[in-house]
Amino acid sequence: MSEWVKKQLSQLALLSKGQQMAKIHLEKEGDYYVLNGGQNPSGYLNKWNTEADTISISEGGNSCGYVAYNSTRFWSGGHNYALKNLSKEICLLYLYEYLKFKEPDIMRLRVGSGLPNIQKKELSKVQIQFSTNKQEQEKIAEILTTIDIAIDKTTAIIEKYKAIKEGLLQDLLTNGIDENGNIRSPKTHKYKLSPLGMIPVEWDVDKIEHLFKLRARIGWQGLRSDEFIDEGPYLVTGTDFDNGRLDWDNCYHVSLERYFQDVGIKLKNDDLLITKDGTIGKTAMVKDCPHQVTLNSGVFVIRPINQKTTTDYLYYLLSDRSFALFIQNNLTGSTIKHLNQAVLYKMQIKRPDRNEQIRITQILFAVDEKIDLEYTHQRKLLQIKQGLMQDLLTHKVAVDALL
Repeated sequence: MSEWVKKQLSQLALLSKGQQMAKIHLEKEGDYYVLNGGQNPSGYLNKWNTEADTISISEGGNSCGYVAYNSTRFWSGGHNYALKNLSKEICLLYLYEYLKFKEPDIMRLRVGSGLPNIQKKELSKVQIQFSTNKQEQEKIAEILTTIDIAIDKTTAIIEKYKAIKEGLLQDLLTNGIDENGNIRSPKTHKYKLSPLGMIPVEWDVDKIEHLFKLRARIGWQGLRSDEFIDEGPYLVTGTDFDNGRLDWDNCYHVSLERYFQDVGIKLKNDDLLITKDGTIGKTAMVKDCPHQVTLNSGVFVIRPINQKTTTDYLYYLLSDRSFALFIQNNLTGSTIKHLNQAVLYKMQIKRPDRNEQIRITQILFAVDEKIDLEYTHQRKLLQIKQGLMQDLLTHKVAVDALL
């Protein structure tokens, strides 16, 4: 039976801080990426300073403590640690998986308020638990790496569908679909000049105030966080938005008295929500709505006032990059920014007839369903991996019991 031991990270690897490279020397493309304190490359170079198959830990910035496995050569920057000269008693992939498991604890080592960083002295003290039997380490690493590969594949599928959706948004919200089910083109269809540029002749341009009513809670009305309860009417906040839908499982609950306090913000299916404070401009459609749901003060609920436009269509319009630009140019407040109701009312949108809106949203919704399915699969894989890490890396379950 193998023995399990604990050692400091510095006893198992050399923590090597990278070499700073000025931004002026970085390229958008190149043979080798540059890691310098974030989760993603800072740029590219045509030279490298760190070998492939190296574990890195971000040293500075908001992502300090982030652990990555680098399968190719790269440039390690001044805000990055590379783990070199690994001890023969530790398996590389096992060490990576263990550090990834401990990543939240590593991130808590950060110091400093302006540009947070992790001191080498503190990082070197991180305790690594491992079996003295390297074959056991390798088996554990193989199991966890297999899950990692499945997660990466799912992530790639999600990104592919997102790219498809982005292209469809551009085509459908610019050209739409004609009565024969074909995406219009200036080569085959007639267009006209509008305040928003060239649009199909069948379309109009309207202000949101002529199509929708916006409502929001007027202040907190004295609502305190200590009033949140485990059961009762749901209270939706901006943090409950999840890829355009609402995460009902994570919502707070409030009393019936609070729920009935503002009848104008009782939510129902097909309401459109948009955050007006905090992370401004996030949108979500209300689907599968529970019986009693209300809003906090940082969210607008949007409902149509006539049959000209659906909330599903407006949801996809507000998912377009042009809306992000509109928000950026129209926020109010000098210190704390807000999305003002009057400003949003004056926003102009392109408006096909209702039947065409439905055709457009059906296509986009079908892609969203595929994305949602992949996200569900990804979450399940992440839960499986978290459970396996907890069991295998703490030796609660012997790896042989899973084989």
